[in-house]
Amino acid sequence: MTERFAAIDLGSNSFRLEAGHFSGRRFISEKYIKETVRLAGGLTAEGALSKKIQEKALIALYGFSMVIKRMDPDCVKAVGTQALRCATNAADFIGQAEKVLGHPIEIISGQEEGRLVFKGCACTLPPSSETRLVIDIGGASTELVLGRGDKVLRSDSFPLGSVNMSARFFGDGLLSEERFCQAMACARRIFDPEAVRFGRPLWDQAYGSAGTIGAVELLARSENWGSAISEEVLAHALRAFSEAGCVARLNFRGLKPDRRDIIPGGLAILCALFKSLGLQRLETAAGSLRYGLLFELLENWQSMHKQNV
Repeated sequence: MTERFAAIDLGSNSFRLEAGHFSGRRFISEKYIKETVRLAGGLTAEGALSKKIQEKALIALYGFSMVIKRMDPDCVKAVGTQALRCATNAADFIGQAEKVLGHPIEIISGQEEGRLVFKGCACTLPPSSETRLVIDIGGASTELVLGRGDKVLRSDSFPLGSVNMSARFFGDGLLSEERFCQAMACARRIFDPEAVRFGRPLWDQAYGSAGTIGAVELLARSENWGSAISEEVLAHALRAFSEAGCVARLNFRGLKPDRRDIIPGGLAILCALFKSLGLQRLETAAGSLRYGLLFELLENWQSMHKQNV
């Protein structure tokens, strides 16, 4: 019987579950569920998860529980990220969430999140000895990771994401060049000092993982702006968004409706990163946090299996 594995990512924007099996080192997906929960958008002024957002999250987790309930617990991993790292009532919520899911949930650090994102990307990219920069813009945080092969050299997390930046600078749904400039200036105050740790001289190739970066690439392809993210593509996006004037008018073929109201903040972060880190081109990697979890589950299971032989 082929062993089945499942990774559950309780992200600040979306909850995702992916389950399947491995054929050698290739993961074959059998089930993928994405629920747009928006934990980061459900934090109260006091920094607690609202009752409404908790209820929405628990409903999503009940659906996930139906997928994993007959799986080997050693082949399932569930993790929470930035919104759960900073929520003042995270412990109370996790207690309820674990009962509904029927499985432990680990709130991982930003550095660990970056490590797993890099692992997921490294396992899905062609083998290479080059030094790679991997960027992941999530709902409430952005991870920057430098690595070579499957080894992480440096990883850090910053509390800027597509949800919280969109709420701060575009919360009323209005878009303009001036607002994008303000949002980018805010992000650059965070990322400019990081050039000495993650800037252009330190890596050979830059990759983006999922979320905002995947959404911008899909938009660029659908609008024929380019096949990878570049300064020219970002200029097209900024101009088109500013001319639209409001989130409700972002009616682009390649932009999913559930991404529309949070992409402005994510785009501002991405533009700031291009300037701060000296990026000229960003390729999209198929890997992600959940793929890092899946490959780690496989390695741990193989290690235990060998010990039991």
